[in-house]
Amino acid sequence: MKGRGPLQIAERLTRDGIPSPGAHDPARNRHRLHSGGAWSKCAVRAILKNPRYTGRQGWNRQCRDEVLIDLDDVALGHETRMRWNDEGAWIWSDQLCS
Repeated sequence: MKGRGPLQIAERLTRDGIPSPGAHDPARNRHRLHSGGAWSKCAVRAILKNPRYTGRQGWNRQCRDEVLIDLDDVALGHETRMRWNDEGAWIWSDQLCS
């Protein structure tokens, strides 16, 4: 489907009867039941933008920060927060994964 946009790809996948990601597990995707298994352009766009679907692997995209819940009462402990690293620090595989 070279040269087609996400909406055209979604319509074609739906027309060809290919189950959408939401249709794969209806119990987990109850909020998508109204779609009848149709593909959305957002789902297609997310797949096309995800490097894992191209066979490349990325590392160091996110890191965990341990943050104290209350600075005045350290006995309360901490919580873990994820944050994105700068794109310049991301590491990508040179070759496609098989």
